[in-house]
Amino acid sequence: MTDSKKVTHAAVQGYSDAGQLADVPHVVVVGGGIAGLSAATALAERGVKVHLVERESYLGGRVGGWDTTLEDGSPATMSRGFHAFFRQYYNLRNLLRRTDPDLARLRPVDDYPLIDGDGRIDGFKGLPETPPLNAFAFVKRSPTFRWKDLTDLNGIAALPLMT
Repeated sequence: MTDSKKVTHAAVQGYSDAGQLADVPHVVVVGGGIAGLSAATALAERGVKVHLVERESYLGGRVGGWDTTLEDGSPATMSRGFHAFFRQYYNLRNLLRRTDPDLARLRPVDDYPLIDGDGRIDGFKGLPETPPLNAFAFVKRSPTFRWKDLTDLNGIAALPLMT
């Protein structure tokens, strides 16, 4: 599904190789999350000297991972990972294509189940693709989201998502 109100703005023409300039630009990219890594990669590919700074001891931002020690003393890796990786994440897909042109490392999943603290499961498999039909179908079959919960939504704010 494509956003019918999508507008594409042409980028300002830049230098394909800033390394050819008399004074090569030096930049600092703050943050080693997906956006920071994407920016640093794009700039470095164009010959800009990049210094990436990250406050954590690991890269990846909200999808990063790090080593930790559990209360019993055993080592573990903490990884938040993606909550979901949806098709509309085109910037990330483009970044991944630099090392995996066919995105062969990505694996489709049959469903994306959400499990609450009581063990109730919501899934997205088989929902209509058209808004707002998909939202109504989700609520109809959901054990956790009720019809009355729709009244709490800001209809004006949600309207662009339904057109």
